[in-house]
Amino acid sequence: MGDLIITQADTIGEQEVARRCLQVLHLHYPGYDWEVNCHGGVVEVFNLTLHPNFGFRRKMSELSNDPSLRLIMRAGGELMERFHVTRTRLAMGQLMEMVMARPRGLRDEMLGGDLAK
Repeated sequence: MGDLIITQADTIGEQEVARRCLQVLHLHYPGYDWEVNCHGGVVEVFNLTLHPNFGFRRKMSELSNDPSLRLIMRAGGELMERFHVTRTRLAMGQLMEMVMARPRGLRDEMLGGDLAK
């Protein structure tokens, strides 16, 4: 686990925004797998370590007055807090505690399928 970074974008400008967002997320929250997509003026961010389907969206126009991408950094931290994960480097023990604390259906999905009963 950790430090996988994925970007998808339609234009060179969007690719640059995605790259910068990933840098900010990786700097502030190392050890997590992040995905950033930029399409049609919208930035989508997912923390793949926590759950591949939950993330956040921001309009690229919101980032034009935020050169340090503080908005992305804060939203990434808030996403982690929703999963009851501290805003620090991921530790494997922390990941296992987080997975086991989830309801059975979500826990099974996070671990990749049905667990033996």
